[in-house]
Amino acid sequence: MIPFEHLWIPITLFAAFAQTIRNAAQKHLTATLGTLGATLVRFLYGIPFAVVWLAGVYYVGDYEMPTPNLPFIGWILFGAISQIGGTALLLRVVQERNFTLGVAYSKTEAIQVAFFGYVFLADPIGAGAFAAAFLGTLGVILMSP
Repeated sequence: MIPFEHLWIPITLFAAFAQTIRNAAQKHLTATLGTLGATLVRFLYGIPFAVVWLAGVYYVGDYEMPTPNLPFIGWILFGAISQIGGTALLLRVVQERNFTLGVAYSKTEAIQVAFFGYVFLADPIGAGAFAAAFLGTLGVILMSP
């Protein structure tokens, strides 16, 4: 049995496998369904995984479900719409054969999460976290050309 603190390893490997399958299917779907249709399929693909993860957190982790209120629902909708819009733009960039720009955009998520978390949620960014996000993003930018 895998020790609890090492569970991230098989979870990460499975996530990479699932993402590879999704991306391979995505290329063909964008040509057939267009950008918005492929974006919809991309999010519908993830729903079963999200439900299984939520059930695991609830039943195995013994965590309570959050009580939805208006601000909670507002942030959920804002996040969902932002994610869908960003994904549609990413697929559009890749469809235009600018794969490098698409990959560079998608790999800057660390700095984007840090920035938007700070601006919208007042989530503090420690020096180490900022340095890691900045260096990771800088590496992606330097490798893009």
